[in-house]
Amino acid sequence: MACSLIGLPTLPVIVRELDDDSAVVAMVDSNLQQREKILPSEKAWAYKLKMDALYHSSKKSDKRSHEIISEQTGESKNTVFRLLRLTEFAEKLLDKADSRELAFNTAVELSYLSFDEQHIVADCMTRHEIKPSLSQAIRLKKMKQAGTLTAEVIDKALSEEKKPETASPTSSAHYRKFFPP
Repeated sequence: MACSLIGLPTLPVIVRELDDDSAVVAMVDSNLQQREKILPSEKAWAYKLKMDALYHSSKKSDKRSHEIISEQTGESKNTVFRLLRLTEFAEKLLDKADSRELAFNTAVELSYLSFDEQHIVADCMTRHEIKPSLSQAIRLKKMKQAGTLTAEVIDKALSEEKKPETASPTSSAHYRKFFPP
């Protein structure tokens, strides 16, 4: 039908017989390869689709799905796991991670909070016009694990003034004394 509308008698195609899982893997791979810029959320959901398809496929392998993805993409297993964590992220915050309003590692730590807690974080970010730091996100995650995280605690933690970062002992100033100018 489409060919006849533009005046072509035929259109060359390649037909491959694939099961559903293999088709998902092929689709994800081709999408990731053909795109120059891909948002962290898009990559996360693509990896999730591929991982689920690899897990469900009947092919038995000594390697786990995330190991296969890591090898095929050249990204470390840790990066693959951290990207997959973004699929557990509330959409409000995922948009902020995609637009770089929220740092990637901070986003990963906040993904361990429940969706309700994540929405409270997003509301606090808007209300106080702030971006949570990595250390704040880690503290919130630890409070969540300890069972002490409440809306008031989130608001207090995010609204506190951040301490200026001090030079670490491994900063370049530390090493200057060993090298001549």
